[in-house]
Amino acid sequence: MNNKFKIAVIGGGIAGSVIAEQLSTFDVKVSLFEERTSIVSGPPMCHLHTGGNLYRELSNENCIDLLTQSLKTQKYLEYAINSRPTIITIPTEDDGTPNTLIDRLELLKEEYCKIVFKDSTLALLGEPLNYYSTYSYDDCLKLALGNNQFNSNLSSIYSTFKIMDLSRLKFPIFSVKEFGINQFRISALLNYILLNRKNCTLKLSTSVTDIKKHLNTFSITCKKHDSKCKELEHFDYVINACGYKSALTDSMLGIFKNRILEFKASYLAFWEQKHKMPELIFHGKRSTVNGMGQLTPYCDGLFQIHCMCEGISLFKNGRTVSSKELFEIYPDSFLLNYENFENNTTEIKKLTIESIKFISKYIPSFSNAVFAGKPFYGIQQIPGKNPCLRTADVCFSIDGYATVEIVKISSAIQAAENIINKLKTEGHITSNNPLLTTNVTEKLSLKERKSLDIKAMNISKKRGYPSVIAKRYDI
Repeated sequence: MNNKFKIAVIGGGIAGSVIAEQLSTFDVKVSLFEERTSIVSGPPMCHLHTGGNLYRELSNENCIDLLTQSLKTQKYLEYAINSRPTIITIPTEDDGTPNTLIDRLELLKEEYCKIVFKDSTLALLGEPLNYYSTYSYDDCLKLALGNNQFNSNLSSIYSTFKIMDLSRLKFPIFSVKEFGINQFRISALLNYILLNRKNCTLKLSTSVTDIKKHLNTFSITCKKHDSKCKELEHFDYVINACGYKSALTDSMLGIFKNRILEFKASYLAFWEQKHKMPELIFHGKRSTVNGMGQLTPYCDGLFQIHCMCEGISLFKNGRTVSSKELFEIYPDSFLLNYENFENNTTEIKKLTIESIKFISKYIPSFSNAVFAGKPFYGIQQIPGKNPCLRTADVCFSIDGYATVEIVKISSAIQAAENIINKLKTEGHITSNNPLLTTNVTEKLSLKERKSLDIKAMNISKKRGYPSVIAKRYDI
């Protein structure tokens, strides 16, 4: 047992947890270090970004990568998926045109067809030729007036057209299979799986304070938060999955690279509805007064609101360059402002009201929504110098060491695949592994799923959020 190849994964966010789960299916010893009290507790996530439909500025290559990665993630984390459509619109005040969206959607439909042709198990968005739908002004008006001439299974979309101010939108508008994902359900799921893996050790509430490279091994110094003593452990391989603190961990080994950090927030509101709603996207130019608006539905009338305007979801001086010094002296108070954000209740209520007003421009009755509590917030890390990058996975800077840098959740499974392939090439793990799965939830019993449902709601409550946010939301 002591001769097994030992791997340390530092950081128990979505990337580190997925990598630990995948690696622990091999005949190796995995230790997952996480400084917080539970795994997958990082920046907010609410959708898969299938095809990058929420970002018009992305390159076609980025969007195709996101489509492939999102389908793999949807299959892998089926338990945590919220299966509901997304309506995408361009407001009249925006400079963009629907034709540019059609070009992108056609490209993604073609790529989705190719993916499904190669692997039919990834036909998770329905029939490829029906990847998206368009609605003219007349279509929407007929639906709003109750003259439904479309598939009755799309009643959630019909009902939403009735409450939208169609005069504020350019046409056509679109519905697309852009599904949601729930981080509380992911946390409950991966925590349950990893605790039942005999060759995986979860080291929660534990900070890594130093890493040293030796000839063929690494020594890691760590400290549990409830202990005065530090511990020293040796590993054959180290994976840095520390999210926005990756630069600090890299610097322990003398590794420095360009990264962008950006602080973002989204807000929660209760809004009573008689029907389930799709997610809604109102495109806009980032960091302007008419930035992109996003309304994400959860169960029991809870909604998450992103407004990509400076002063609501984005912040003045909210973007900086990552460096070792950033974590030591807090230049421009960047991290200090982030860490104190949750405690400013007055400001959070004000920003929630502002986000409600923003969405009410397009859905007038949303003005009746009310403040629902603690916001989602966090720091997004983007490797390199391109702030528009949305796909990234892993780099291997020195022998025996990998740094995982994902921008969106859908890249986590790709990062795990790349690390596994690297370890196979180097002969550290075997190529044949029947335990490695592309669907981590397929063998869960109904009893286990129900137990995880309760655990997910408990996790959301412990983190200060309404428990209903952890319920599965399907249409």
